[in-house]
Amino acid sequence: MIFDSLDNLLRYRDLHPAIETLAHIVSSASFRSAPDGSFETGRADLACSIMTFDTGSEDKPFEYHKRNCDAFVMLSGSEVCKSARSCADMNDPAFCSADIAFADGQADDELVLGKGCFVIYFPGELHKSGIRANDDTVRKAVFKLLC
Repeated sequence: MIFDSLDNLLRYRDLHPAIETLAHIVSSASFRSAPDGSFETGRADLACSIMTFDTGSEDKPFEYHKRNCDAFVMLSGSEVCKSARSCADMNDPAFCSADIAFADGQADDELVLGKGCFVIYFPGELHKSGIRANDDTVRKAVFKLLC
């Protein structure tokens, strides 16, 4: 997991070929004014969805992925994200139909994702987001980076 300011995003460009594109997208005027829904990235290994939603309780399972990194960029508001260092079952049958599986567990780490920050979760890292911090309604971009 990486949690940092968007000002530092390009420091991580060597971790994945799409991170430089992601940094250019989030700094563009067209991105900042884009409506909710899919946002075209121009790359096969990078997908983006922009969403506005109400945050809620932490009473949900952790999610994790086998082939994709999740990169969250908060556009307005803030949310709590939790992660667990438990071992993920990378052979979960759920991966036969989609790149997402769920697990119960105890949170080991917690962060507040606010405007101007990002977090990246790598394959196998258990995480849950959308937990109420200070704001009921948030707007964020979820990027999927194919690994």
